[in-house]
Amino acid sequence: MRLGVRAFRVLVTGLSVALSLTASAQLAGMTIAPLMFRDQVGAGAKVNLQIQIQNLQQDSLNVSLDIVSVSYADWTYVAKIGEATPNDCATWVASPQSNQIVPANAQGLVNLSVHIPHVHPGVYWCMARISPHFQNDTSTIGSQYQIPIILFVGAQQRPALKLDSPELVKRGDNVEVQVPFENTGDGFTVVGASVELRQASTGRLLNTFYDFDRNLYPHTKRNLVFSAGELGEGQYILTSKPEAGTRSFSPMTRRFDVTRTGIKSATGPEAFDLSPITFDPGAVHVQMPAGGQRSSVLRVTNNSSAPANVKIQIHSLSQDPDGAFNVGTTPPSGPFAVTSDPETLQLDPGRTGAVRLGIASSKDSAGDYWFAVEASTQESHEISEQIYGNLSVPNGSPKLDLKFVELKKLGQYPYSVTFQIVNSGNMSLKPLPFAQVLEQGLSPTANLQVPVLGGGGILPGAVLRNEVLLPPNLKAGTYSVNIKYQYVQDLFATLTVPVIVPGGKAKAQGGH
Repeated sequence: MRLGVRAFRVLVTGLSVALSLTASAQLAGMTIAPLMFRDQVGAGAKVNLQIQIQNLQQDSLNVSLDIVSVSYADWTYVAKIGEATPNDCATWVASPQSNQIVPANAQGLVNLSVHIPHVHPGVYWCMARISPHFQNDTSTIGSQYQIPIILFVGAQQRPALKLDSPELVKRGDNVEVQVPFENTGDGFTVVGASVELRQASTGRLLNTFYDFDRNLYPHTKRNLVFSAGELGEGQYILTSKPEAGTRSFSPMTRRFDVTRTGIKSATGPEAFDLSPITFDPGAVHVQMPAGGQRSSVLRVTNNSSAPANVKIQIHSLSQDPDGAFNVGTTPPSGPFAVTSDPETLQLDPGRTGAVRLGIASSKDSAGDYWFAVEASTQESHEISEQIYGNLSVPNGSPKLDLKFVELKKLGQYPYSVTFQIVNSGNMSLKPLPFAQVLEQGLSPTANLQVPVLGGGGILPGAVLRNEVLLPPNLKAGTYSVNIKYQYVQDLFATLTVPVIVPGGKAKAQGGH
């Protein structure tokens, strides 16, 4: 399961209006973390969920909290507060309402004591709502932060995923891009998509859009929505590359005609369902010395009501800049080889067959090597089942580097640092990130939350892109942002970015 930016980003009011801010308030000078809980828990256990609230102002801060049930309207992320689902967990929180005062320039902690009942394995969710108010603030505009609480009890089922091709929809004078996702099963996943909009006549790229780490609950339908602004009359090409969990899928493309009277699709929609074929186990991990050979047996099951001709293929595996895995179309390259025996299986409904993977490494191999195993049927509407494999050979060399990309500003005022994470060694890494703002390069002023991309792991050769948000209340002066990733016990990748904050006040940035 991917736990990404939305799960761990600290929301900074005044400069950045994040997803959970439901009112357009002028409230500034506080941070809240995390903005989402996704926790694995055990039936019958007691857990504590902690929300950190940092008061950055000179006035005391009153914080009201309540826990509520929540569902979502189909094809939207509009929360229907107070509407319980069969997967509701609001009643599991011991104290569903509370109030506390956070003194000026201090940190407050909201502790949620949760008692997990003996329920069936699955995913359960509710919402924590936080309403802050500063003393001496006479504004009649209020703010509210909505923090999803998602709890995974026991073993989780696979989501039954359906992907549809993107849509171009008229919204007044503007045009909206929609990327649909549907989950008809009892499992949970996170979804995202990268989108390109091109002019058909010239192929010119007009706009790109990207969103990820959006919750897709069981038996729900969601659209990822992007605003394309105004489009003149003509034909356009819309391409989306959807993602779910740690997996990215093949691009889906449609053509649209934009006229005075509206938008008409020039190509029909496509829909794809996740294959009923499953692997057991759900991953392959093998260790061997250089020049060695090993085998691994996979059980392949046909969960459909019709016979299936299943083709087993071994593909290369890489990682997208956001951390999602990308399965290639060719066999893996490098000093190792993976074969499948047999390469095809005839499976009756509900039956299971076995596939033996032969895995070998050359004498000059060292480190970690990754690959994907794919099971596909002859059904053109089915998304093939894929699992990932890892071969580990001794004497690998870990190496992680951080590279500066951009200091983003609103006018002259800096609000975020973007950077690359480069795994330049030959070992898989799962680093621990840390970021801090130092005044005059010496005195720590603020700790920054560093988003966790993908599942937190980084494949050899991968180049990921990340971003940290700066506090909105930095007074005029010279600072440095220090970003550090600990990737082995005594090894760190570091990046220092100088930041100058001019005098005056920054204008608030729009929501995203």
